[in-house]
Amino acid sequence: MEQLMKSDDSYTSDISSDSEPDGLVDDCRPEESSSDDECFLESGSSPSDTCFVVKDVLTDIVKPTDAEIVVQCAIYSSDPYQNNVDDDDDDTTQVHVRPSFTLRFEFLTNSLSFDDRESRREHRKNDRLAAIQEIFDHVATTSHKLYVPTKYCTVDEQLLGFHGYCVFKMFIPSKTEKYKIKILLMCDAKTFYMLNAQVYTGKDLTPKGIPIAQCNSAEMSELIHGTNRNCAFDNWLTSVPLAKKLLCEHSVTMLGTMKSNKPEIPPLFKDIRGHKRNSAMLALSGEETLLSYCPPKKKKKIVTMLSTMHDRKHEDKTIRIPEIIEFYNTT
Repeated sequence: MEQLMKSDDSYTSDISSDSEPDGLVDDCRPEESSSDDECFLESGSSPSDTCFVVKDVLTDIVKPTDAEIVVQCAIYSSDPYQNNVDDDDDDTTQVHVRPSFTLRFEFLTNSLSFDDRESRREHRKNDRLAAIQEIFDHVATTSHKLYVPTKYCTVDEQLLGFHGYCVFKMFIPSKTEKYKIKILLMCDAKTFYMLNAQVYTGKDLTPKGIPIAQCNSAEMSELIHGTNRNCAFDNWLTSVPLAKKLLCEHSVTMLGTMKSNKPEIPPLFKDIRGHKRNSAMLALSGEETLLSYCPPKKKKKIVTMLSTMHDRKHEDKTIRIPEIIEFYNTT
């Protein structure tokens, strides 16, 4: 955003009035469904007509699971703690070492398998998620086949706690569960229905020369390319190159928060000393709008947002809250 700070296109405003913001810029938008039920329109289908787990998928699960049961039986037959009752018990006292239901649950979870154990190592060379890739892709594909999204979607990350061995699990010391697996989700902003999902398996498997966040964002939003819809992103995914690519190549507008270390953000927008509380600065460059906002809180901080949907300045510069932030909070 080299030409972002044009003198005639940027301004600072105090946000103090209770007047309502202008309407959203929603030209060329698809008509929103009148009810949530109308979203299920793919090939005349409804949620009850198609199953997420069909017969072929069940076969792919049962076959490797049966083979794994044979392996696990050999392991559990040599387990000295598999008996329900201690060997030294008498008629009056019974010390239960491991309840039968706990043992059975552990056995079943250890036996559940989604791929062939013999070829797993070979497949993992090219795909770290090889063990569950087919079933995971089936669920994601079935999800968007059954549903036509409304005009606003959201892409964000979900962190799931995981304590087992996994080469791509993340260590986050600030969280209660410090080891987590990151899953990127694309959902309908109105109904929260999941449209697409992707497990983050690390940086090594992304194309060279393309930032990993930009690559993942483009892949996740592929379902709505060319539909004139809008997609909201968090600060890990939002960038100026992504905004230009989605708008110019795929006819998708976007908005999202930005990290302060992005090189496209002017120094003035990151200078907290020059910001009054409850004030905002806007800069426009072509179809892109950059917002720097200081909320009316005791602890001063700056929220930076990028949008290709809100492409004009407010006529009233004394507004209650920036329109970009107000809209982002609804997604």
